[in-house]
Amino acid sequence: MDTIDISNLNRQFLFRRADVGKFKAEVAARFVESRVDGVSITPHCCRIQDFDADFYRQFQLVVCGLDNIDARRWLNAMLVSIAEEGDADSLIPLIDGGTEGESPPSHIFPIHHGHWPPTTSDGAIQASRVMFALSFPP
Repeated sequence: MDTIDISNLNRQFLFRRADVGKFKAEVAARFVESRVDGVSITPHCCRIQDFDADFYRQFQLVVCGLDNIDARRWLNAMLVSIAEEGDADSLIPLIDGGTEGESPPSHIFPIHHGHWPPTTSDGAIQASRVMFALSFPP
């Protein structure tokens, strides 16, 4: 799906010149596996929308590195849609690590009020932080 371009090398630390033309998901998975003992990652080189709700229900946490705002919103909506009211175990926190073209990234995340599901990336990030804190108390 999304392959590494030479322009990615100056802003994405996972990729090297030898990776140009390879799938980002595959290279990133191998990079992390080589540095974190015991971790196993299954890369998927397709659109996130190609998977149904059952696919996403299997996770306890989703870490997102998408650059595409529409894809981020879709993923957030999917995770919200499979959450069941009153069932904290059905909440799947979304940690959003994608970029929005800022260099360096600089954000202030206001407390999310009222609108659910969030309609902005800042709202989605704040909501995922709240869900994470509720799901995994200190």
